[in-house]
Amino acid sequence: MRRRLERSLTRFVADGRSGLVIGAPFFSTETATSNPDCIAAGADAASLDNCEGAIAFLPASTTQQPAAPSCIQAGVDVGARLGSSLRGLGPVPGASAAARVAVGAPGFDAQRGKVLVLDLTSPCTVATAKTFVGDSVGERLGAALGQ
Repeated sequence: MRRRLERSLTRFVADGRSGLVIGAPFFSTETATSNPDCIAAGADAASLDNCEGAIAFLPASTTQQPAAPSCIQAGVDVGARLGSSLRGLGPVPGASAAARVAVGAPGFDAQRGKVLVLDLTSPCTVATAKTFVGDSVGERLGAALGQ
Protein backbone atom coordinates (compact mmCIF):
# COMPACT_ATOMS: atom_id res chain seq x y z
CA MET A 1 0.00 0.00 0.00
CA ARG A 2 1.19 3.50 -0.74
CA ARG A 3 0.44 6.26 1.70
CA ARG A 4 0.44 10.00 1.18
CA LEU A 5 0.64 12.84 3.64
CA GLU A 6 -2.66 13.52 5.34
CA ARG A 7 -4.48 16.67 4.26
CA SER A 8 -7.46 17.00 6.59
CA LEU A 9 -8.05 16.37 10.26
CA THR A 10 -10.96 16.45 12.71
CA ARG A 11 -11.49 15.40 16.31
CA PHE A 12 -14.12 12.95 17.57
CA VAL A 13 -15.42 11.49 20.82
CA ALA A 14 -16.83 7.95 20.62
CA ASP A 15 -17.46 5.42 23.34
CA GLY A 16 -16.40 8.01 25.90
CA ARG A 17 -12.93 8.34 24.34
CA SER A 18 -11.58 11.04 22.08
CA GLY A 19 -9.42 10.71 19.01
CA LEU A 20 -8.65 12.04 15.56
CA VAL A 21 -9.86 11.29 12.07
CA ILE A 22 -7.19 11.95 9.45
CA GLY A 23 -7.92 12.23 5.74
CA ALA A 24 -5.38 11.04 3.16
CA PRO A 25 -6.90 11.89 -0.24
CA PHE A 26 -3.85 10.77 -2.25
CA PHE A 27 -3.72 7.32 -0.62
CA SER A 28 -3.52 4.53 -3.19
CA THR A 29 -3.75 0.80 -2.69
CA GLU A 30 -1.77 0.08 -5.84
CA THR A 31 0.42 1.85 -8.36
CA ALA A 32 -0.77 0.09 -11.50
CA THR A 33 -3.19 2.83 -12.53
CA SER A 34 -2.28 6.41 -13.36
CA ASN A 35 -5.18 8.80 -12.90
CA PRO A 36 -4.87 12.22 -14.63
CA ASP A 37 -7.43 13.78 -12.25
CA CYS A 38 -5.26 12.64 -9.35
CA ILE A 39 -2.21 14.37 -10.82
CA ALA A 40 -4.25 17.52 -11.55
CA ALA A 41 -5.33 17.57 -7.88
CA GLY A 42 -1.73 17.74 -6.71
CA ALA A 43 -0.35 14.20 -6.67
CA ASP A 44 3.20 13.70 -7.84
CA ALA A 45 3.13 13.47 -11.66
CA ALA A 46 5.95 10.92 -11.56
CA SER A 47 3.83 8.53 -9.52
CA LEU A 48 1.23 6.14 -10.84
CA ASP A 49 -1.14 6.66 -7.92
CA ASN A 50 -4.85 6.21 -8.40
CA CYS A 51 -6.02 8.43 -5.50
CA GLU A 52 -8.74 6.32 -3.98
CA GLY A 53 -8.04 8.14 -0.73
CA ALA A 54 -8.44 6.91 2.83
CA ILE A 55 -9.35 7.93 6.34
CA ALA A 56 -7.63 6.79 9.52
CA PHE A 57 -9.12 6.77 13.00
CA LEU A 58 -6.65 7.37 15.81
CA PRO A 59 -7.87 6.96 19.39
CA ALA A 60 -6.25 9.55 21.67
CA SER A 61 -4.37 6.78 23.45
CA THR A 62 -2.51 5.87 20.21
CA THR A 63 -1.94 9.20 18.48
CA GLN A 64 1.83 8.82 18.94
CA GLN A 65 1.86 5.64 16.82
CA PRO A 66 0.84 4.78 13.25
CA ALA A 67 -2.82 3.86 12.84
CA ALA A 68 -3.58 0.17 13.23
CA PRO A 69 -4.61 -1.43 9.92
CA SER A 70 -8.07 -2.06 11.38
CA CYS A 71 -8.42 1.71 11.90
CA ILE A 72 -7.76 2.65 8.25
CA GLN A 73 -10.64 2.75 5.81
CA ALA A 74 -9.35 2.94 2.24
CA GLY A 75 -11.53 4.27 -0.54
CA VAL A 76 -12.61 1.89 -3.28
CA ASP A 77 -13.26 4.32 -6.13
CA VAL A 78 -10.29 5.28 -8.34
CA GLY A 79 -9.78 9.04 -8.26
CA ALA A 80 -12.40 9.69 -5.54
CA ARG A 81 -9.85 11.19 -3.08
CA LEU A 82 -11.75 10.05 0.01
CA GLY A 83 -10.68 12.16 2.98
CA SER A 84 -10.20 15.43 1.06
CA SER A 85 -12.40 17.11 3.66
CA LEU A 86 -13.62 16.11 7.10
CA ARG A 87 -15.99 17.56 9.64
CA GLY A 88 -16.96 16.35 13.07
CA LEU A 89 -20.76 16.49 13.41
CA GLY A 90 -21.04 15.71 17.11
CA PRO A 91 -22.81 12.81 18.78
CA VAL A 92 -25.06 10.41 16.91
CA PRO A 93 -28.69 11.28 17.75
CA GLY A 94 -30.02 8.80 20.29
CA ALA A 95 -26.65 7.08 20.85
CA SER A 96 -24.69 8.38 23.80
CA ALA A 97 -21.48 6.54 22.94
CA ALA A 98 -21.08 7.36 19.25
CA ALA A 99 -19.76 10.22 17.16
CA ARG A 100 -20.75 11.31 13.65
CA VAL A 101 -18.22 12.50 11.06
CA ALA A 102 -18.72 13.74 7.47
CA VAL A 103 -16.06 12.74 4.92
CA GLY A 104 -15.70 14.21 1.43
CA ALA A 105 -14.65 12.42 -1.77
CA PRO A 106 -14.81 15.15 -4.44
CA GLY A 107 -13.29 13.07 -7.25
CA PHE A 108 -15.96 10.34 -7.10
CA ASP A 109 -17.78 9.46 -10.35
CA ALA A 110 -16.35 11.92 -12.90
CA GLN A 111 -15.92 14.51 -10.14
CA ARG A 112 -19.59 14.52 -9.19
CA GLY A 113 -18.23 13.91 -5.70
CA LYS A 114 -19.81 12.44 -2.62
CA VAL A 115 -20.04 12.96 1.11
CA LEU A 116 -20.27 10.04 3.52
CA VAL A 117 -21.74 10.55 6.97
CA LEU A 118 -20.09 7.98 9.22
CA ASP A 119 -21.02 6.87 12.72
CA LEU A 120 -18.12 5.86 14.96
CA THR A 121 -19.40 3.61 17.73
CA SER A 122 -15.92 2.97 19.06
CA PRO A 123 -12.67 4.46 17.80
CA CYS A 124 -12.27 2.00 14.90
CA THR A 125 -15.83 0.73 14.37
CA VAL A 126 -17.52 2.63 11.55
CA ALA A 127 -20.93 2.46 9.91
CA THR A 128 -22.16 4.59 7.01
CA ALA A 129 -25.24 6.52 8.15
CA LYS A 130 -25.86 8.47 4.92
CA THR A 131 -24.32 9.02 1.49
CA PHE A 132 -24.82 12.11 -0.65
CA VAL A 133 -23.69 12.12 -4.31
CA GLY A 134 -23.30 15.19 -6.53
CA ASP A 135 -25.82 15.64 -9.34
CA SER A 136 -23.55 16.90 -12.10
CA VAL A 137 -20.20 15.96 -13.61
CA GLY A 138 -17.58 18.31 -12.18
CA GLU A 139 -19.69 19.37 -9.18
CA ARG A 140 -17.03 18.02 -6.74
CA LEU A 141 -19.40 17.56 -3.81
CA GLY A 142 -17.29 17.00 -0.72
CA ALA A 143 -14.38 19.24 -1.73
CA ALA A 144 -15.14 21.31 1.41
CA LEU A 145 -17.45 20.71 4.35
CA GLY A 146 -17.75 24.14 5.98
CA GLN A 147 -17.14 25.00 9.59
